Formats: sequence, C-alpha cells, structure tokens
Amino acid sequence: GVCNEVFPYVFSRYYQPEVDGAILACARLVELDMHGFMARGDPAKYRRMVILLSEFLFQRLDESSRRTDTLVKLVQIWDFRGFKLSQLSNKYIKMDSKVQKELQGLY
Repeated sequence: GVCNEVFPYVFSRYYQPEVDGAILACARLVELDMHGFMARGDPAKYRRMVILLSEFLFQRLDESSRRTDTLVKLVQIWDFRGFKLSQLSNKYIKMDSKVQKELQGLY
C-alpha cells in the first residue's frame, strides 16, 4: 500500500522499549534521500503516510497515557553525522512543511 511505496524514503525508525513507555523516533538524516524522493516519489502518498503514521503514534501514546495515568511522550533523536548541506532539497522541505502545518490542525 501507500506506506510500502513511501518507506524507501523514510529515514526514521520507531521503538517502544517498554510496553507503556515513551516511543523513540531515531532518525539518521544521511539516510533521507530528499532529491530522490522529489524525483521519483509521490507527494500525495507521502502526505497520506505521514498522516497515518502521526495518527498511529497519537493513538499509541494516548492509549499508554490513559492506561498508566502518566503522560507518555514521543522522543525524537536526530543523528546528523555524515549529513551534507548539498543533501537538502528546498522542494522537499516545502512539501514536508506543508504536511506538518496541516497536522497542526489535527493534533
């Protein structure tokens, strides 16, 4: 489906070491192929995948928070080792920013 087509361009991995603990989002920026996605990817599918992933994470965090009566959060870890400014794509950043702005209204 949508996720399988977009996943080659996704650079984050998600872990929840404890059943009701924080979710860790680990990202190696060097693995994100912004230029490749803009050349071959589908922005509409990317948008849908980001919304589905955000909803999944929200549901999982909300469920854990309610069950434990403690606020369970998403922790993001960004690894910039090996990343070069030439890997940035303004088109990708604008597309992603538009999707993230849309998500602000949902959560």
